[in-house]
Amino acid sequence: MDSTERRKIRNETLFLWALFGGLFLVFSFPTGPPPSPEFGVFWLATMVGILALVGLPLMYVFVLASHWLSSRWRGRWRPRLFPSPPPGPPAAAAPFRFMGRRWKPIAGILTFLFALLALSWLLPATGVTFLDAMLVVLRLLVLALAAFGVPACLLGLRVVTFEVDDLGVRVRGRLRPFDIQWDDLERLEVTRYPSPPIPFGEAVKLPKMYALWRKTGTVAGVIAPGGELDKQRGAALEGAVLAYATRRGIPVVEVLWRAARVWGKVRERESQVDVR
Repeated sequence: MDSTERRKIRNETLFLWALFGGLFLVFSFPTGPPPSPEFGVFWLATMVGILALVGLPLMYVFVLASHWLSSRWRGRWRPRLFPSPPPGPPAAAAPFRFMGRRWKPIAGILTFLFALLALSWLLPATGVTFLDAMLVVLRLLVLALAAFGVPACLLGLRVVTFEVDDLGVRVRGRLRPFDIQWDDLERLEVTRYPSPPIPFGEAVKLPKMYALWRKTGTVAGVIAPGGELDKQRGAALEGAVLAYATRRGIPVVEVLWRAARVWGKVRERESQVDVR
């Protein structure tokens, strides 16, 4: 078992333990008249001790067994691999151009926001002061997220343009547009954020992100083809960028997702970007 698999098992164990542990605390809270503070502290310490000493090891064993069974199942039904022919020459670089509104990604984000908002307001009050206060805090956080996300989605419905050709890469109409020529490009950095732990199933892979570094040591722009466009157009955009970069000898460097924090610090200001 490599370090990536161990990290995945650890993250999924902690996620499931926090999820089911929180539900266990909520449903095991004693009903009736409000207990004394001393009893509340004793009850909370007892439940946390049970969850830490019993629930966490059991959850780890369950996740480990689930991964072992899923790997055995995939290995059993994996098709036979035959020797593949040697790779041919790289495909010719084809220009890419998209101009329109990004309906599908924006619709997905809005659906998630409204579902989260509906769920937070449909949760009933329990009559317990502490739990009702937590429910109010949750509703306020969801409202704040919706107040920020809905206007951002509406702004994201503007007409955007992605262009990749012999001259370079141009992005217009987005919140952070950029225009860079291939002669000014030093390298491409690519990363992918780790997938959120999803129990009882395969994790959904998040789209790759590409940072276009200028020779001056600044980031001209960042694109996520699979997240900004639909699947077909995103694959075409990604293929065009990689094909032109490969043909011109521009290195494509894969970095850890933590390295993406540096991109925002060295990103060029919009006033310095000549977007025609």
